[in-house]
Amino acid sequence: MTIMQTLDKKPLFSKSKLVFIILLLLSGLGFYVYATSHPAKPAGSILGEEINALPTQAPIDFNGIKKTANTYLDNAVRTSQTAVQSAVKQGSEVVADVASQAVDNVKDRIVDSTVRSVVKQIEKLPKEEQEKIREYICK
Repeated sequence: MTIMQTLDKKPLFSKSKLVFIILLLLSGLGFYVYATSHPAKPAGSILGEEINALPTQAPIDFNGIKKTANTYLDNAVRTSQTAVQSAVKQGSEVVADVASQAVDNVKDRIVDSTVRSVVKQIEKLPKEEQEKIREYICK
């Protein structure tokens, strides 16, 4: 996998997606609480009689709501932590790869320039000394 392919990958969860999911879950929870605390009112008769009995409201279980909300939030936090850890790991791997390649390129350029300058100096020597150096290097 090349570096560009790694950089082009998008993270599993973006902030906006995570916020949208959390808001969706919380709105669903709110609708559920509202629907369960407001029972359906009985319809009047066809002739339009009114019903005088007031609907009874069930007490709201705030502890249950709190537990449910905490569960959803804990799951969201765990999911976001996992996504962040994965992103950091991938980022550090990319940085390490780029640094390693940069070091290799610098080494190659230093060796090339050094060898070129040595070869130029050897070429300036008389033929006899050039032969002695070749024999010594080729041993």
